[in-house]
Amino acid sequence: MISFEEEIQRFKPSLDVDQIEDAIVKVDLTDMNDIMTQLIEEAAKKEDDRR
Repeated sequence: MISFEEEIQRFKPSLDVDQIEDAIVKVDLTDMNDIMTQLIEEAAKKEDDRR
C-alpha cells in the first residue's frame, strides 16, 4: 500500500518547472494598454516640446 507521508517526504519538484517559472516571471509582457499609454505620453511630450 502507498504511504502518502513517505511519498510527500521524498517529493522534489522538477527542475524544469522551476526553470519555466523563472522564464515566465522574467518575460516582459507588453499589452495593448501599455503601448497606447506609451504612444500618448510620447505625443504629449512632442506637443510640449513644440510650445
